[in-house]
Amino acid sequence: MNQPKKQHWVPRFYLKHFATPESLAREKPQVWIISKNKEDGNEVLTNIENICSKTHLYTPLEETGVRNWELEDKLQKFESVGSQWWDILANNFIDLGDKSFRKGIALFIAIMHLRNPNILEESTTLHANMVSVFKEILAEAGDDPIEVLLGDKTLPLDKSGWDEYQSWGEIEHQNFFIDQIKTQAVPLATLLLEKRWSVVFAETPQFATSDCPVTTAHQRKKVFGFGTHGTIVSIPISQYKVLTIDDMLDEPDNQYYPAKDGFVESANFLTWRGARRFLISGRPIKNILTEMVKFTDSLESDGFS
Repeated sequence: MNQPKKQHWVPRFYLKHFATPESLAREKPQVWIISKNKEDGNEVLTNIENICSKTHLYTPLEETGVRNWELEDKLQKFESVGSQWWDILANNFIDLGDKSFRKGIALFIAIMHLRNPNILEESTTLHANMVSVFKEILAEAGDDPIEVLLGDKTLPLDKSGWDEYQSWGEIEHQNFFIDQIKTQAVPLATLLLEKRWSVVFAETPQFATSDCPVTTAHQRKKVFGFGTHGTIVSIPISQYKVLTIDDMLDEPDNQYYPAKDGFVESANFLTWRGARRFLISGRPIKNILTEMVKFTDSLESDGFS
C-alpha cells in the first residue's frame, strides 16, 4: 500500500470531475481556485495534486515514534471503490433508490465530511473552551465538592482523568479526530439514508465545488446538525450535477431535476459560503463570482435581502 506523506482530505478522483476541459484527459488535471482570503490573491490555475492536502493528516505519531498508517490505508482502499461509485453517479442517471449503491454513496459523503481538517480544528477549539470553563469552575469551588444535576439527581463530579484531558496536545487531538472518522462515519451515513435524495443537473458544466464539498443549510435554525430535522445536505457531484439530501419526505424520492433559473448560482453560492478556504472549478472563477453577484443582487431587488 502506498504511504504518501501528503494526504488529501478531498480525493483526487473527486476533484478530477471539476477539471478544466483541456486538462481532463491529462494524468494530472488542473482546476481553477480562488481563496476566501484576500491576501492569497486572484484566481489560480493549479494541479489537483496541489490542493486539499496536508502532511500526515491521518497518520499520527505513536509513542514509539513510528507513524500509524491504519486509517490512511483504509481510506485508500475505500477510495478505490468509492471512485467507481462516484464515476457512475457523475456520468449516469442511476437509480438513487438502489440500496447498495445508496449506502456506498452515503458512507462516502459521511467520510468526506468527517475527514476534513475543519472537524479537527473544531474539536480542538471545543476542547480548549471546555478546559477553560472547567478551570473556572474548579477555581470557584476551591476545596468544596462539585456536584452536577443529571435529570432529577444530583451527583458528585468525577474529576478523574481531568489532568490528562486538560493536557491534550497535537497528538491527542489528532487521535481523537481519527477516532471520530472511524466511529461516526456509519451513524452519519445512516442519518443520510433516512432522508430524501434528489439530483439537480445542468446541460453544460456549471457547478463548482470547494475544499469542503459537503455543506449543510437550514431555513429556520442558526444552530443545527445533520440530525436536525429540516437540515439540507448538499454536495456537488460534478460540474453537471449536485446531490441534495433533505427531509421533504412528502415529495418524490430519488428524482433527477433539470436546473431551474437561479439554481446554479444559488448552489455555487452555498458551496462558496461553506468552503474551508478555496472555491474550485473547471471554468474561470471570475465568471462564477459574477453570476453569484448578479443573482444575489436580483434577490435584494426583489426584497429577499
